[in-house]
Amino acid sequence: MLRVEPWDGVARELAVVVKSVLTPLAAVQLVDTLDDPAESVVVAPYLGERTRAVLADRGVSSVDTTGNVWLQVVDPPVFVSARGADRDPWPDTQPLKSLRGRSAGRAVRAIVDFRPPYGVRELAGRADLSPATLARVIERPETRCPCAGRLRSADGF
Repeated sequence: MLRVEPWDGVARELAVVVKSVLTPLAAVQLVDTLDDPAESVVVAPYLGERTRAVLADRGVSSVDTTGNVWLQVVDPPVFVSARGADRDPWPDTQPLKSLRGRSAGRAVRAIVDFRPPYGVRELAGRADLSPATLARVIERPETRCPCAGRLRSADGF
């Protein structure tokens, strides 16, 4: 609970919901489970811009550890807004879970379509992908092929 207490009025307690990760879709689902969204604060290590907007549009306050704050209480009247990091300082570094999805499909198509040798950044640029996405696809056992061993490492990957 977060207690908001004015110097001359009645204190208000807000329910604090702590999440390790929260996507925009998960934020919509979370709001539906809250008893009183206007008296709730979502706290997470990092909340992306779209997630913060989803929560704010539904009247839910939010705080993350990078300094993004949107806190609104009607009674007592409190409004705090601060901007923190625009990008997640702790991005997900887990390996790619599957080859489903548009980016993974484009990565596989690029590996098949372009003749090696090429660097990861060069191939990612040709396929309009991030080098990180392409590297995760290349590391998947399913994409092990003779061409994967001929990638140049001069570009840092």
